[in-house]
Amino acid sequence: MATSPVAVAHAACALGVALLVGVMTWKLTLSTYRRDLVAICQGEAASGLSMRSDMARVTERIRGYLRTSEGNLFFSSLRDLPVDRRAERLGAQAEALAIRPCPLAASYAELAVEAEYRSDIQRVCSYVTFPGLAELDGPRRLATLEAWIDEVPANPRTREMGAWLRRTRTLSESGSVLRDAAIEAGVWTCDVAKVLASPRVVACTMPVP
Repeated sequence: MATSPVAVAHAACALGVALLVGVMTWKLTLSTYRRDLVAICQGEAASGLSMRSDMARVTERIRGYLRTSEGNLFFSSLRDLPVDRRAERLGAQAEALAIRPCPLAASYAELAVEAEYRSDIQRVCSYVTFPGLAELDGPRRLATLEAWIDEVPANPRTREMGAWLRRTRTLSESGSVLRDAAIEAGVWTCDVAKVLASPRVVACTMPVP
């Protein structure tokens, strides 16, 4: 059965309208999603709080700013990632939507550096990292710490702390530098700082028959 020209015209018109509505809907959704991304990027400042001390509250405030399911889904996906990956993912999405700058991505990056530094300080303060340290004389104790700092951590703040250790003139000063670094990083116990300034322990060994 032949299709009349009028029917073809009506069909083409309907298809055009459908395509136009689809494009407009897509653009509207994208625009609204972009506004959500802006809200996420600016959320810390808008909340008046700090990610460093009030991450849970900042997160809750940001959720209140979001208007699309896509925005909520993306923000939820950030919470499943380590902090350093959150910075990368949010930064990349903001860049893709031409949102510059994105302060929350920068805050995530700063938190990642701080967490890495805290982990370094926890290890450098632990007996487990330096078994037998108390049995070494003073210069070798400090040399052992400096070698570990040079070889293991990549965090620039940890290396800066190592440079401060090298400037100390006594083991007591070295212990104070390490203890102060631990307190600043939120590590409240630093056993190695105590060992640095303590007398050398002579290991007792059983004679070999």
